[in-house]
Amino acid sequence: MEARERSLRASIILCSPHGNTLKVAEAARKRLCDLGVHSLMVNLAGRGWDALRHFDYSEVLPADLLIFAFPVYAWRIVKPMEIILTNLPKSSNGSAGMLVTYGGCTSGRALMQAEELLSDKGYATLGAAKIVASHSNILEDDSYPLIPDPDVYRNHPDGRDMEAVNILITGIIDKLKTTDPPRITPAQLRPQFGLVRLMLRSPVYKRYGPSFPPGVRLDTGRCIRCGRCVTACPVNVIEMDEYPRRIGECIKCHNCKRVCPAGAIVSTGLWRKIVFHFGLQKIHELPSVKGEKPMTQVFI
Repeated sequence: MEARERSLRASIILCSPHGNTLKVAEAARKRLCDLGVHSLMVNLAGRGWDALRHFDYSEVLPADLLIFAFPVYAWRIVKPMEIILTNLPKSSNGSAGMLVTYGGCTSGRALMQAEELLSDKGYATLGAAKIVASHSNILEDDSYPLIPDPDVYRNHPDGRDMEAVNILITGIIDKLKTTDPPRITPAQLRPQFGLVRLMLRSPVYKRYGPSFPPGVRLDTGRCIRCGRCVTACPVNVIEMDEYPRRIGECIKCHNCKRVCPAGAIVSTGLWRKIVFHFGLQKIHELPSVKGEKPMTQVFI
């Protein structure tokens, strides 16, 4: 195939409430630099819902390649990135790549969902990777930790996971240098487990799944009004009044809970926590399921 002569430009758009996806995106950008690709990175952290819905795509376009890096929440694309993908301007021949981080046994439908959104906008997905990472709720310390067997995911992403990022970026750039780069098919990205695929198609999941993970509430008796939760919120929906208060939709990342030095922010909905925990636990106990295999995987 005929090689392109001009230098390539890539834009990385990332959403990283917990910080793991940021590490992965930074590794991707370094690899792009090593390959001589001019790149920029736009972090969605701290942008409120209105700013996300009115995102200025001139920040990342034009580009030969768009890379979307985001975590999986409730087996789907985290909502800020879903908004960005849904509102992405249409292209006649755009190229894209995906990096998703996940914990809690499965990456769910996130990759397939993102590919569908990109395809609808005229973008060919040239490569994707799922990268195992410590779950955003892995630090729960009460009677029902949200993630069963958390040691499976702790200390990820590690060096091997980052090498997978390098393989993905190298493969995508090699494809871009051809005249007719092959794209990833939806079948390659579908959920690994038949049980998960069945659950994701169920009316119950479609109605309640995205909102099911436990949220948080403030114990004013413990709050010291330090404001750390305000600055930690990735969607900018906590403001300081007499006490911190939520002014918009929570994505349930639990960042505020993790940074609170007084333990004043606690998980809500005991019944949800119990069902969430034991539901994942039962999936883990299936003979064929001990987390996805391989946990980190490149599709190229």
